[in-house]
Amino acid sequence: SIADVDGAEQAQPVGQRKFTRAEDDLLLSGLTRFGPDWSKIRTHVLPTKEEQDILLRFRLLIRRDSLDNSIKAWKLAHAAGLSDKENALLSKGVQYYGTRFDLIANKVLVNRSEKELRKAYTKLIAAN
Repeated sequence: SIADVDGAEQAQPVGQRKFTRAEDDLLLSGLTRFGPDWSKIRTHVLPTKEEQDILLRFRLLIRRDSLDNSIKAWKLAHAAGLSDKENALLSKGVQYYGTRFDLIANKVLVNRSEKELRKAYTKLIAAN
């Protein structure tokens, strides 16, 4: 943190707040659970960070010139959408749980967010 003349702490400007390795791991956990829902990630996983800081950290880690990392790998894996196997599991999950995508995300496709599954299911329905 930055100290002013009196020695009191001043807030660091947005984008300059450091993330630890553990916080990057928590960010990955939040992405896995909620997808890129920065509000939920902040509320449930990184309450000490501002949403804008979380988004900026995510963008920094997925840049082309960033070293390979778990956040970049997550982004690449999720950019392509669901695999055929995941779509089959999603269909089975809907047969069992109905459109409770929160349950499907927690019990069937734990590496996908509720939002991703809802979107993928909408695509599946439109294709059939």
